[in-house]
Order: sequence, then structure tokens, then C-alpha cells
Amino acid sequence: MTSAPPFRYRFPLPLKPKLPLKHVRYPCGHEELRPKDMSIGIGVKCLDGVVLGVDLEYTQVSSSMPGQKMFWLPKFDGANYFALVAASGNPDSTKTFIEYLDEELSLLGTVAEWKSLKRAIGASLKRVYLEHIDIAPRNERTDLGLDLLLALRVNNDTKMYRTNRTMLVEEEGTYVQGVGLYSGRPLVDLFLGYRPMISVGTASQIVTCIVSLAKEHTQYVGKGSDIHILPNQGLAYSILKPERKEIDEDFSDLISSLRSCIAELSPPGGFSYPNCISRFGQSVENLRNNQIAREQRRLARRQAGPPSPQSPKANL
Repeated sequence: MTSAPPFRYRFPLPLKPKLPLKHVRYPCGHEELRPKDMSIGIGVKCLDGVVLGVDLEYTQVSSSMPGQKMFWLPKFDGANYFALVAASGNPDSTKTFIEYLDEELSLLGTVAEWKSLKRAIGASLKRVYLEHIDIAPRNERTDLGLDLLLALRVNNDTKMYRTNRTMLVEEEGTYVQGVGLYSGRPLVDLFLGYRPMISVGTASQIVTCIVSLAKEHTQYVGKGSDIHILPNQGLAYSILKPERKEIDEDFSDLISSLRSCIAELSPPGGFSYPNCISRFGQSVENLRNNQIAREQRRLARRQAGPPSPQSPKANL
């Protein structure tokens, strides 16, 4: 009885050298990321409005450059609607979309309903994809893509949407897009949950903190932050850089006090309930008091006379 010939691979297996493990910020396998993924965008639908947060760099595989990622429309006053657009992806595709949407809103005029506003946004998206992205060579289409988060308001009603190519998809809770979701999504779930029943003032502080942490711990999330709030009533506004720094310090103190409370749970040693509650309560009180002070300063700037009642930059 003859023995079977030894099994041989038809194709040689590739041999890869074993490299020492290195500490690399999330995510691994970044070579497969699309340019529009190399960012972070956070949207939160609140009881009294919508909060949007982004970083401030357009990142490619080999380079990054600063650029505007938050846009507000319409550019004329007196409209009963307003739109904040947080973008990630190709900067030229984003700017082209904003130009097309500005044209559509100019035709729409100062009065719009939800149906007509969404139709204008969909038409602008369709033009970008049909005229610029889908006609490009197949291997270049991915680099031309864009993802958007939109905070829309008609009269005193606000909604949050995300885009999927030419589709508008409503989000009724929280949403994180881009590579920043590796750290941003768990933090959003931890601090906010999916449908947070909180105000824009509270949500804006948490979004500021999460974007800051994502920049520190996630590869390809760019420098800078832009946090904007679209309330149900009143002007859209942004969180200033000194305010963002103050919020980061307050949250750092809050987390430090929480760590101290957790440490006291471990034996040996007794648990000092009054001291723990006092430290944690003081951190929460500082957050609240500083938020009240920021609101008062913002109101004072607004009463001083912003140059444009519609532009969030009027409140800077």
C-alpha cells in the first residue's frame, strides 16, 4: 500500500517578519481608512436644541491641513429657518456643497417648511455627487466623498440629520462619525446615552470634553475644536477657545474627584462617605457655576450688538 504524497501548498504563503509591538493610538489598520473618516464629528439632539462638535483639520494619509468644518446658512437675515453643517471628508466637495446649498436657499427665500428645506439639501447633495464625485475615476471617488451632520431649525423646532450620500437620515439622539468614534462613541454612551434628556448648555460641555479627549487619544483626529449650539429659540452660538479650556479643566477636576471616591472603596481603610460626596459635589457645583457665568457673558456680548443676527461668529 503506497502512502499518500505529502500535502503541498499550491501557492507559497507570504512570510511576514514579527515586529515588536508598539503603542499606537487608535485605530489600527489605518491604511484602509478613507479621508472622510479621518476626523471626528459629534451631534447631540437635546431638549432645547442641537449641539454639533468637530475638529479643525482635514487629514489625508500623508498630510493634514487646517480648515473650516462648521458652516451656517442662510447667509441672509430674516429667514424662519437656519442650518448648521458639520463636515468631514474632502474639503473641496464640502465647499462645493455649501455653495450649491446657498444657491438653493436663495431660491427658497425667507420662508420654508421642513419638506422644502430638506428638498433643497437633497438637491445640493445630488449635484455634488452627480457632477463631481460619481463621474470621477473609480479609484478616486472615495477620496472625494463627504459626510455631514446637520442641525436644522424651522421656526422654533430643531432636528438633527446625517447624510448617506444623497440621503438625509434623521437622528433623534446622539451620533458620532469619523475615526474619532473609536474613543468618542464609548464616551458619548458613558456620559450621555443614546437619547439624552438634557439641555444644550450641559451637552455642549460634554461634547467639548469628548472632542478634546478624541484629539489626544485618536490618531488622525486633527487639532482644534469647533463646538456650535443651535437652540430652539434665539441665535446660534459657539463655545470660545478660553471657554473650552475652562470646561476641560472643570471636567478634569470632576474625573479626579470621582477617582478619589473609587479609590476609597478599596480595602484596607474605611470609606469616608461625607468627604467623598463633598469633593464630588464641589466639582459638579464648579461646572454648574462656570456654565452660568459663561451664559451671562454670552448674553452681555449679544446685547452689545452682534454684526449679524444669524451668524454664530457674531457671538465670538
